[in-house]
Amino acid sequence: EGVDSSHSPEFTTLECYEAYADQFVMADRMKEIILHCADLVGSRQIETEAGTINLDGEWKWLSVYPGLSEAVGTEITPDADRDTLVAIAEKHQVKIDPKWDAEKLVVELFGEIVEPTLIQPTFVLEHPVDISPLAKRDPVRKHMTQRFELFINGKEYANAFSELNDPLD
Repeated sequence: EGVDSSHSPEFTTLECYEAYADQFVMADRMKEIILHCADLVGSRQIETEAGTINLDGEWKWLSVYPGLSEAVGTEITPDADRDTLVAIAEKHQVKIDPKWDAEKLVVELFGEIVEPTLIQPTFVLEHPVDISPLAKRDPVRKHMTQRFELFINGKEYANAFSELNDPLD
């Protein structure tokens, strides 16, 4: 993973697990922690350059593929071919590595095009399996995982998933 001012694999200040909890339980826990901290400092409204963040408002859920599709104006599915994704990267001036496969391109495009626009609290879910090796596969959409990342003000604040417990997977 890359390291920048908005994300570092080592940025975690709290790590927690809960037996039998899935990504949705962990998302609830994360929201509870953030709201509790906001209450301790005195406000659930945060003023930023991008506008007011309302922690009492809706905490959206956004899937990777539909989120990217909406942002680029073209339907992107897990079956999207690499050439289409490379063309989208070129159009949006997203630098890519020629070695990246389609799933990696989707994640990079999402990171460059969509993530900076996620100002209000948003849980991003349904990441491709190849970039989430420790997350449990979605039982219906086998090419996606039960994982979320929480974004507020265009920055990642949390990453959690339903723990992979299939020894063969």
